[in-house]
Amino acid sequence: MGAVLTMIERGANAIKQRLIALCQEIQPNVDVCLLEDPNITFRLDLDDLDYKLVGAMAETAYERYQAWYTTTPRPRGTKRNADKLGVSDIQPDLSGPASGTRSKTRKKRPRVVGVAKRK
Repeated sequence: MGAVLTMIERGANAIKQRLIALCQEIQPNVDVCLLEDPNITFRLDLDDLDYKLVGAMAETAYERYQAWYTTTPRPRGTKRNADKLGVSDIQPDLSGPASGTRSKTRKKRPRVVGVAKRK
């Protein structure tokens, strides 16, 4: 974390120098002695930094996901949901195999319902 704090300190000093230069551009005779004071320190609350970094990472991840989701092509066709499914989509076809899959030589026997077997 020391390297991170050093880099942030360098960035803060660069911002301070740019602020001094901007003040001198706006008004050339401005007194910048207070801005150049080396006793002005950069303080960093690590807990606050951690909280904000985690929030920024989550926001960035969500924005990237949202960008991916909105730009990904979707399959074109009929949407199907449970309300629009037909009976054949929900229940299996119990009528037997499709024509052409059974042997041509075997005849289908008629189904007899309600007759007891004889001994």
